[in-house]
Amino acid sequence: MARNTFKIVGKLQLGKETEKFKPYKVSKSAKGWLGHRLVFGIKNITGFHNVELFEGYMEDGSSLIYCIKKKENYSDETEKLQIKWKLRNNPDVIEQVSDYNKLTIKMDDEQVTKYIAGYDFLQHIYSILQDDRYKDELFIVTGDVEYQKYEGKIYRKLHPRHIELAPKDTQEVSLLNLELYYTQDAVDTEMFDINKKYTNIKSI
Repeated sequence: MARNTFKIVGKLQLGKETEKFKPYKVSKSAKGWLGHRLVFGIKNITGFHNVELFEGYMEDGSSLIYCIKKKENYSDETEKLQIKWKLRNNPDVIEQVSDYNKLTIKMDDEQVTKYIAGYDFLQHIYSILQDDRYKDELFIVTGDVEYQKYEGKIYRKLHPRHIELAPKDTQEVSLLNLELYYTQDAVDTEMFDINKKYTNIKSI
Protein backbone atom coordinates (compact mmCIF):
# COMPACT_ATOMS: atom_id res chain seq x y z
CA MET A 1 0.00 0.00 0.00
CA ALA A 2 1.30 3.44 -0.95
CA ARG A 3 1.98 6.07 1.68
CA ASN A 4 -0.38 9.00 2.02
CA THR A 5 2.01 11.95 1.94
CA PHE A 6 2.12 15.73 2.23
CA LYS A 7 4.37 18.58 1.16
CA ILE A 8 4.13 21.99 2.81
CA VAL A 9 6.38 24.98 2.19
CA GLY A 10 6.15 27.63 4.89
CA LYS A 11 7.59 29.09 8.07
CA LEU A 12 8.04 26.85 11.12
CA GLN A 13 6.42 28.02 14.34
CA LEU A 14 6.51 26.61 17.85
CA GLY A 15 3.25 27.24 19.68
CA LYS A 16 3.10 29.16 22.94
CA GLU A 17 3.01 26.93 26.01
CA THR A 18 -0.03 27.20 28.26
CA GLU A 19 -1.50 25.20 31.13
CA LYS A 20 -3.51 23.10 28.66
CA PHE A 21 -1.05 22.97 25.76
CA LYS A 22 2.61 22.05 25.74
CA PRO A 23 4.30 21.97 22.31
CA TYR A 24 7.04 19.73 23.68
CA LYS A 25 6.16 17.13 26.28
CA VAL A 26 7.99 14.16 27.82
CA SER A 27 6.20 11.23 29.44
CA LYS A 28 7.46 8.06 31.11
CA SER A 29 5.74 4.70 31.22
CA ALA A 30 5.85 2.23 34.09
CA LYS A 31 8.26 0.07 32.07
CA GLY A 32 10.73 2.92 31.57
CA TRP A 33 9.83 4.05 28.06
CA LEU A 34 10.42 7.79 27.60
CA GLY A 35 8.01 9.31 25.10
CA HIS A 36 8.73 12.68 23.49
CA ARG A 37 5.93 14.54 21.73
CA LEU A 38 6.58 17.63 19.60
CA VAL A 39 3.78 19.63 17.99
CA PHE A 40 4.60 22.62 15.79
CA GLY A 41 3.05 24.62 13.00
CA ILE A 42 3.85 25.47 9.41
CA LYS A 43 2.42 28.82 8.32
CA ASN A 44 2.02 29.79 4.68
CA ILE A 45 -0.39 31.48 2.26
CA THR A 46 -2.86 28.56 2.53
CA GLY A 47 -3.15 28.72 6.32
CA PHE A 48 -1.64 27.21 9.44
CA HIS A 49 -0.87 23.48 9.50
CA ASN A 50 -0.10 21.51 12.66
CA VAL A 51 2.38 18.65 12.41
CA GLU A 52 3.30 16.18 15.11
CA LEU A 53 6.05 13.80 16.13
CA PHE A 54 5.83 11.25 18.93
CA GLU A 55 9.03 9.27 19.46
CA GLY A 56 10.84 7.62 22.31
CA TYR A 57 13.20 5.02 23.69
CA MET A 58 13.78 2.78 26.69
CA GLU A 59 15.51 4.62 29.51
CA ASP A 60 17.93 1.73 30.07
CA GLY A 61 19.16 1.89 26.47
CA SER A 62 17.71 -1.47 25.48
CA SER A 63 15.66 -0.09 22.57
CA LEU A 64 16.03 -1.67 19.15
CA ILE A 65 15.44 0.11 15.85
CA TYR A 66 13.76 -2.02 13.20
CA CYS A 67 14.74 -1.10 9.66
CA ILE A 68 15.01 -2.48 6.15
CA LYS A 69 18.49 -3.04 4.77
CA LYS A 70 19.51 -1.07 1.70
CA LYS A 71 19.41 -3.21 -1.44
CA GLU A 72 22.42 -3.39 -3.72
CA ASN A 73 20.14 -4.43 -6.57
CA TYR A 74 16.40 -3.87 -7.01
CA SER A 75 15.82 -7.61 -7.39
CA ASP A 76 17.47 -8.47 -4.07
CA GLU A 77 15.26 -9.90 -1.36
CA THR A 78 14.16 -7.57 1.43
CA GLU A 79 16.29 -8.02 4.54
CA LYS A 80 15.27 -6.66 7.96
CA LEU A 81 17.70 -5.15 10.45
CA GLN A 82 17.59 -4.76 14.23
CA ILE A 83 19.90 -1.97 15.30
CA LYS A 84 20.97 -1.41 18.90
CA TRP A 85 20.09 1.99 20.33
CA LYS A 86 23.71 2.93 21.04
CA LEU A 87 24.61 2.37 17.36
CA ARG A 88 21.79 4.42 15.87
CA ASN A 89 23.98 7.41 14.91
CA ASN A 90 26.93 5.40 13.63
CA PRO A 91 27.47 6.57 10.00
CA ASP A 92 28.40 3.06 8.84
CA VAL A 93 25.21 1.66 10.36
CA ILE A 94 23.04 4.40 8.86
CA GLU A 95 24.54 3.73 5.44
CA GLN A 96 23.26 0.14 5.59
CA VAL A 97 19.66 1.26 6.07
CA SER A 98 17.20 1.74 3.22
CA ASP A 99 16.34 5.35 2.34
CA TYR A 100 12.72 4.41 3.04
CA ASN A 101 13.52 4.30 6.76
CA LYS A 102 15.67 7.42 6.92
CA LEU A 103 14.59 10.80 8.29
CA THR A 104 16.49 13.76 6.90
CA ILE A 105 17.20 17.42 7.62
CA LYS A 106 18.91 19.58 5.00
CA MET A 107 20.03 23.03 6.11
CA ASP A 108 22.36 23.82 3.19
CA ASP A 109 23.49 22.43 -0.16
CA GLU A 110 26.53 20.73 1.31
CA GLN A 111 25.11 18.56 4.07
CA VAL A 112 22.10 16.36 4.71
CA THR A 113 21.76 14.96 8.23
CA LYS A 114 20.25 11.47 8.20
CA TYR A 115 18.58 9.72 11.12
CA ILE A 116 17.13 6.27 11.67
CA ALA A 117 15.75 7.06 15.14
CA GLY A 118 12.76 9.38 15.29
CA TYR A 119 13.89 10.71 18.67
CA ASP A 120 17.08 12.25 17.23
CA PHE A 121 15.13 13.67 14.29
CA LEU A 122 12.66 15.25 16.74
CA GLN A 123 15.44 16.80 18.82
CA HIS A 124 17.07 18.34 15.75
CA ILE A 125 13.76 19.90 14.67
CA TYR A 126 13.17 21.22 18.17
CA SER A 127 16.56 22.96 18.11
CA ILE A 128 15.66 24.62 14.77
CA LEU A 129 12.34 25.83 16.19
CA GLN A 130 14.16 27.47 19.10
CA ASP A 131 16.74 29.18 16.88
CA ASP A 132 15.74 32.76 16.02
CA ARG A 133 17.94 32.68 12.91
CA TYR A 134 15.30 30.59 11.15
CA LYS A 135 12.08 32.25 12.35
CA ASP A 136 11.54 34.06 9.02
CA GLU A 137 12.89 31.34 6.75
CA LEU A 138 10.81 29.06 4.55
CA PHE A 139 11.16 25.30 4.97
CA ILE A 140 10.08 22.44 2.74
CA VAL A 141 8.45 19.82 4.96
CA THR A 142 7.34 16.43 3.62
CA GLY A 143 6.02 13.40 5.44
CA ASP A 144 3.17 10.99 6.05
CA VAL A 145 -0.54 11.65 6.46
CA GLU A 146 -2.33 9.51 9.05
CA TYR A 147 -6.10 9.26 9.49
CA GLN A 148 -7.57 8.02 12.77
CA LYS A 149 -11.15 7.37 13.76
CA TYR A 150 -12.18 8.19 17.32
CA GLU A 151 -15.73 8.24 18.70
CA GLY A 152 -17.20 8.41 15.23
CA LYS A 153 -15.01 11.29 14.03
CA ILE A 154 -12.10 11.19 11.58
CA TYR A 155 -8.91 12.99 12.60
CA ARG A 156 -5.94 13.77 10.36
CA LYS A 157 -2.36 13.96 11.56
CA LEU A 158 0.71 15.07 9.64
CA HIS A 159 4.01 13.40 10.56
CA PRO A 160 7.14 15.01 9.07
CA ARG A 161 9.93 12.82 7.70
CA HIS A 162 12.06 15.26 5.73
CA ILE A 163 12.79 18.94 6.35
CA GLU A 164 14.79 21.25 4.10
CA LEU A 165 15.69 24.92 4.34
CA ALA A 166 14.05 26.24 1.19
CA PRO A 167 15.92 28.16 -1.53
CA LYS A 168 15.07 31.86 -1.68
CA ASP A 169 12.81 31.57 -4.75
CA THR A 170 10.66 28.73 -3.38
CA GLN A 171 6.90 29.27 -3.54
CA GLU A 172 4.65 28.53 -0.56
CA VAL A 173 2.43 25.50 -1.17
CA SER A 174 0.37 22.90 0.70
CA LEU A 175 -0.08 19.57 -1.08
CA LEU A 176 -1.57 16.19 -0.13
CA ASN A 177 -1.03 12.97 -2.05
CA LEU A 178 -3.73 10.53 -0.93
CA GLU A 179 -4.68 7.01 -1.96
CA LEU A 180 -8.48 6.71 -1.93
CA TYR A 181 -10.66 3.59 -1.93
CA TYR A 182 -14.32 3.40 -3.01
CA THR A 183 -17.00 0.82 -2.42
CA GLN A 184 -18.92 -0.79 -5.26
CA ASP A 185 -21.90 1.55 -4.80
CA ALA A 186 -19.89 4.73 -4.22
CA VAL A 187 -20.45 6.16 -7.71
CA ASP A 188 -23.82 7.72 -8.57
CA THR A 189 -24.32 6.45 -12.12
CA GLU A 190 -27.59 8.35 -12.54
CA MET A 191 -25.75 11.65 -12.26
CA PHE A 192 -23.36 10.52 -15.00
CA ASP A 193 -26.29 10.00 -17.37
CA ILE A 194 -27.24 13.65 -16.84
CA ASN A 195 -23.96 15.58 -16.93
CA LYS A 196 -21.50 12.93 -18.21
CA LYS A 197 -19.36 13.37 -15.09
CA TYR A 198 -19.05 11.45 -11.84
CA THR A 199 -19.77 14.25 -9.40
CA ASN A 200 -21.21 12.36 -6.43
CA ILE A 201 -18.70 9.87 -5.06
CA LYS A 202 -18.71 8.66 -1.45
CA SER A 203 -15.30 7.69 -0.10
CA ILE A 204 -14.64 5.35 2.80
